[in-house]
Amino acid sequence: MSLNKILILGSEGFIGLHVIQKGIKNGYQVFGCDIVKHSNIEYNYFNISVDTNAFCTLLSEVSFDCIINCAGSGNVFFSIENPIQDFLLNVSNVLFILEAIKKYQKSTKYIHISSAAVYGNPETLPIKETSLISPISPYGFHKVQSEILCKEYAQLYGINIFIVRPFSVYGPGLKKQIIWDTFQKGKINKIIELSGTGNETRDFIYIDDLTDSLFHLIISKIESFEIFNVATGNEISIKYFLQKLLQHLGWNHKLLFNQTVREGDPKFWKADISKLSSVGFSSKCMIDDGLSKTAKWLLNEA
Repeated sequence: MSLNKILILGSEGFIGLHVIQKGIKNGYQVFGCDIVKHSNIEYNYFNISVDTNAFCTLLSEVSFDCIINCAGSGNVFFSIENPIQDFLLNVSNVLFILEAIKKYQKSTKYIHISSAAVYGNPETLPIKETSLISPISPYGFHKVQSEILCKEYAQLYGINIFIVRPFSVYGPGLKKQIIWDTFQKGKINKIIELSGTGNETRDFIYIDDLTDSLFHLIISKIESFEIFNVATGNEISIKYFLQKLLQHLGWNHKLLFNQTVREGDPKFWKADISKLSSVGFSSKCMIDDGLSKTAKWLLNEA
């Protein structure tokens, strides 16, 4: 496995750094690139600029067996306030990446991280990869457009592309979304006010399970355009999930849901992961284990 070279785009982000660590642990020759300052994790790092030639320059100089795109914006509410910026990060940059692959490394395997946000509010559960695509935020729409670009380059230019649609990913290092918001509010007030009813559900997946799924796809023998849900297949209410978080934080706080649904928030999510399971994936981290590790990071690092 040590001869296999993988490139992680967005290697300094939440998902990217965890993929880097998993790759190193699994014996891959790991490379990464990002637009930010390099972290203290040791790997082959390229600092790049955001322009149309950056990926072409990189891929013309170094060849890779697999490229995983963890880059882009992953914030629904940022996309509502900044749709143009979100489009540039989640659509335009994908086009630049695919064009660079077409020109210089058509034989590589490209794994594109999309999002379950493409489904919006599904009509039925569990959600299959063939379920209706109906996004409810600019972020979701832009992820759909990035997937269309991937399909275009796979079908017209013969590039081996996998799309993964992660559901609600959490874990140490994620400084946004529901866990981070709850923790920040709880440091100030013992009554934590949150949007929604608390009865909304998510299919939460711990970051180590997500990275594990990606490496199952790297070694998969499938050579065609495929889409995979990445989740656990379990539906959990947000209220229950956050109550568990408070227990692991050791906090005797009260959760108060204001009954107001934020724009872009889906109501109920549960994934069908039978397709991902067919390539050998199974979720290994239970909610209590994942939240215990996350709470420890929050208390010690955040």
